Amino acid sequence: MNKTAIVILSDPENGEEALGRVFNGLATAYLYNLIKDKIEGVSSGCADFFGGTEEATSNGYKLLTDNPIPGTSGLPSIRKLINSDATVLTF
Repeated sequence: MNKTAIVILSDPENGEEALGRVFNGLATAYLYNLIKDKIEGVSSGCADFFGGTEEATSNGYKLLTDNPIPGTSGLPSIRKLINSDATVLTF
């Protein structure tokens, strides 16, 4: 099966730029409702830093910690995605 990973790298404090990245990522996935059951999770370190941990977990998302960076609770591993032969798209 072909896999595509959509990685959105944005600062939620950066308003329009952040929303633009999210919209482009979701447009690529063709709307959230069509893919929400395929979302593996959210970055634990980013959720901690930007105050979204409780919201992410209360909405049923797994906190991704595959990449144990010191000083964080862990980040997703892009290497893991690449090693799984996924096409990785970043916004």
